[in-house]
Amino acid sequence: MAGFDLSIFENKRLHLESKLSKISEIALSLGIDKTVLAIQKSITELNDDTFKIVVVGEFSRGKSTFINALLGKKILPASTKPTTTILNKIYFSESPKYRMVFRDKKENYRDITEEEFKKIIAPKEPIIGDEQSEYDYQNNLRKISDIAFAEIGYPTKICKGGVEIVDTPGTNDLDAAREEITYKFIPESDVAIVLLSACQILTESEMSFIKDRIIKSDIQKIYYVINFKDRMQEKANETKVLEYARKHLESVSSNPRIFMVSAKGALNYRRAHNNEDVKGVIPNTIESTGFIELEENISEFLTNERGSVKLSKFIERGIRISTELKNSSIAISLGTLNIGLDELEQKIKKLRPEVQRVKTICNDSISGLRSILMSSGLETQGELRKGLERIANSAGSTVRNYQGTLSNEEIAKAIENVVAPMQTEIQSRISKKQQDLISDEVERVNRKLGYEWEAINNSIIDELTFQSVDKSLDLENLQSVDEDMSYIKSGAGALGIVAFVGAIHLAVFALPVAFFGGKYIFSYFQNKKRERILEKAREQVDSRYRDIIPELIKSFDEQWKNSLSTVINNLKTELDRKYVGIEQQLNSILNDRSSEKMKVDEIRKDLLKQDKLLGDIINDLNGLLAG
Repeated sequence: MAGFDLSIFENKRLHLESKLSKISEIALSLGIDKTVLAIQKSITELNDDTFKIVVVGEFSRGKSTFINALLGKKILPASTKPTTTILNKIYFSESPKYRMVFRDKKENYRDITEEEFKKIIAPKEPIIGDEQSEYDYQNNLRKISDIAFAEIGYPTKICKGGVEIVDTPGTNDLDAAREEITYKFIPESDVAIVLLSACQILTESEMSFIKDRIIKSDIQKIYYVINFKDRMQEKANETKVLEYARKHLESVSSNPRIFMVSAKGALNYRRAHNNEDVKGVIPNTIESTGFIELEENISEFLTNERGSVKLSKFIERGIRISTELKNSSIAISLGTLNIGLDELEQKIKKLRPEVQRVKTICNDSISGLRSILMSSGLETQGELRKGLERIANSAGSTVRNYQGTLSNEEIAKAIENVVAPMQTEIQSRISKKQQDLISDEVERVNRKLGYEWEAINNSIIDELTFQSVDKSLDLENLQSVDEDMSYIKSGAGALGIVAFVGAIHLAVFALPVAFFGGKYIFSYFQNKKRERILEKAREQVDSRYRDIIPELIKSFDEQWKNSLSTVINNLKTELDRKYVGIEQQLNSILNDRSSEKMKVDEIRKDLLKQDKLLGDIINDLNGLLAG
């Protein structure tokens, strides 16, 4: 098969850049500055020779092991906790290089050694009950939170030719800053590898992420990789998992490319053949891990398709933006030219109470949303309190029934074995309930207000245009444009919170590390009878767990209020932006008509010229996409 033809790609790239520039000029003439900025950003990304492959997936899907298997060496340590993960950018370098890029502008980046890199992102686990150890661990976590991402240069074959692999934190990471960085890198990527688990295939949150974050980011090539093939006991189980994944992915992705692999098996095999010391099972063949089939597909793609995929992303973006400008901005501006100035003023005057009515509905809806979520928070708080009391009871019972050696470490370990799973379960359950509560209520408000804003859009079109204008603008498609830009002159139909829930960063509930930590069992075991020792220990453990409940409830209440404040403020800001946008649009229409700088016929002629030009650009880009 013929390889990637650089000259053909370059010609198409230059052609596409010229069309995007023309769209930018039209948007500028219409006064839509944010559209101009978004197009300029697209042109910059188009001219970037780097080809980005982003690896995404929820925590515990084995992303680090998967990337290590691709690279053939254990470069990224597998994290045991979401809090220790950072985003890593891996590029080709003749010799290994490691650089930390920080959020703090006082120190933009720092070059470090491989040993320093591994020490930073894989901090030593705390010793339960050792206050200094726990303090050091928390201090390391704070340092990690200051890191924006790491850049890793490595002499790996797959990254040759300007390929960059982006390893992201878990998509269900609760840290808002890391989540924001992840969502920033996804739209800039050309290919996505979505890592799934054969043991828990396609959760609801994974399907939502694929639809709302991957597909809507114009990523043209998506690999769905199901990890943990080695955990399937029978071939029939593999088949069932693959069939289930294909059935559900076909509802959101055309002809999904699905592979099942054992990342750990592939890494162990390659490390063993590099004469490295390997712990764990080493497969008899690399083919049995499923990795060769995946790598050959990726290699063929990078050789033959990478140019067309990179172009397609920006072609489709150009088509979508051009269609929006043509069907909304220009259509409305043309329509108003057929109305006399006095009549136009009356029509706009008639529209303003309707706009004010919707603004009142929005404010009332936000107040109602706040009240409902505050009430739900109190109910969840009661559920949390009961869960913490169950943990306290279980900790006390564990000590009461303890049969092992009388030592601080052994008793603490026995408590941890019982309490840790309970702590994980309640944290997961409460956090999910918080997310579900907010998502459900915001979606309810979203549907209600979406209808109101769509009605205003139709009213504007009905009042201000005499020609046939397409009213069937798809709100979902408009939203995917609105993620990059906000239209002031685009009509009011595109409610900016259609996909708002997916963009919320929540400070959801999290129990503190080592909830049972601290030196709460003293060294007095040697001189007392066993029963008395355990009873005293039980009293202290019981006190430890129960005394901290009010503090945890208070922390929960603060986190919940902060989350609600974030949601309400973001929602109100978005709705205010829409309201101001409509006012600016109506004022702009009046100002343009009352201005004597240009005659109406000249304005109409210019708009019709732009309308035709956009139509030609859309046809041209469709042809380029097909070619």
